Amino acid sequence: MAYLDVSPMIVALRTSPAEFDIRRGLLRHKPSGHRVVFDPLGGSARIEANCDCALLRISYQQSRELTEAYHDWEETYWRIVRINRDFASHFDRRFWPRLATRLERILQIGLTALGRLIPARRSRSGESTAARDAAMPPMPAE
Repeated sequence: MAYLDVSPMIVALRTSPAEFDIRRGLLRHKPSGHRVVFDPLGGSARIEANCDCALLRISYQQSRELTEAYHDWEETYWRIVRINRDFASHFDRRFWPRLATRLERILQIGLTALGRLIPARRSRSGESTAARDAAMPPMPAE
């Protein structure tokens, strides 16, 4: 059986780590768009691509080498990239206004929903407190 020779990808992982990233849980080579699916049990790897590269299987030996190179890349390169991105996000001033706006929307939706769930309270005289409050003139400001 013919196998796909992934040694160029293994070399690229070691020598050009910035050409790779992780998208949707898959290792992706950014220039080519090739993705690597690793067996969760650690046995094999396969290529997903929009070309004929995906037609050939990777040999067991090269699957193990690619998996090992991936783990090295993830530890020595990708983990550092993720930590630095996370650290930078802590200082992104745009984050706080976005968060405040989202929380305000959530609060508004919650209060609207709560208003629908809780009927207007009735006073002892039988009229609703909402109607009584609407009929009362506002208090002058001091």
